[in-house]
Amino acid sequence: MRITKGIILSFLLLCSSLTFAQKVKKEGLGYFNYQQPRATTQLDTAQVYTVHISTQDGGSFRKDMILEELNLPIFSLIEDRNRADFMISIEELPFKFDKEKKKSISGGENGATSYFYAGSINYHYLYKVLNAEGEEIYRKILRGDVKTSGRSSTSLSDAHRNYVKDKNKFKENCAKESSISFTKLFSEQFTDVDKTVHLRATYIKAKKYTYPGYDKAYADLLSLYEILNISNSQTEEVATLSEGCISFWSEFVTKVEPENKKARVTIEAAAAAHYNMGLVHFFSGRFTLATIQFEKASNYDKTVVAGIMNWIHISKTCAERLSNQ
Repeated sequence: MRITKGIILSFLLLCSSLTFAQKVKKEGLGYFNYQQPRATTQLDTAQVYTVHISTQDGGSFRKDMILEELNLPIFSLIEDRNRADFMISIEELPFKFDKEKKKSISGGENGATSYFYAGSINYHYLYKVLNAEGEEIYRKILRGDVKTSGRSSTSLSDAHRNYVKDKNKFKENCAKESSISFTKLFSEQFTDVDKTVHLRATYIKAKKYTYPGYDKAYADLLSLYEILNISNSQTEEVATLSEGCISFWSEFVTKVEPENKKARVTIEAAAAAHYNMGLVHFFSGRFTLATIQFEKASNYDKTVVAGIMNWIHISKTCAERLSNQ
């Protein structure tokens, strides 16, 4: 009986060493620059646009602020609506202030108590994009809740008067923030956007078994990263490196999938291979295939790399945008 128990224990220890023999290391490469495709091609032929802004009482200065923050670099702004390829319509809805509260600051100059009033303001802006025929092709309501605080004074009445005067400043800040937000939304909707993502690659640093070609595939992945992070041109060299990586890792995961009882690899190593394949596809702009590989990596091991869910989101977003064009 003791001999049998010893044999069983030795077998379990052996299986354990085989199962956890592969150690995956996550190597930080820095950042990768990529271009997020536009969500729609409706303004691809447009060059010039005009803007119509409607504000509440006394909002002429806010109009100037909105125009100043509205930054659409690939289009030119003109005043003649009849010559414009599209128009941006901006409507400022009534601001809503909550009931302000009196605040005090003790121990100021000469030990006097200072007062100020604070509260919050709700704002709503309706942004619409209309084509040359006047048809609405995009709309967005931007809303927010901003804390407000007036200038302090040792006089309670002056402090309240300051708060009333400062309301225009609060409104101007709201107009500025909404215009900045819309500029970003517009760019992501109608233009390709340059973006950056933190990048890590994975490789097996401790091997119980040898996998001929793994190190070369990893080296080719690093070469792809260095080339495409400078220029996104899909050259013959890029295609050769990409095909080599995909060919190796595709065969690798076929032979070592954890479901295969004879496979000599950990779940972490299989996840690393799928993740690396996802990177190669992403570098080459094959976002749908990248999504598939990132999701497979996540299904095996969500910790294979920090931010794997973010990679799934990014690649899926890019794939969906390309499919809509």
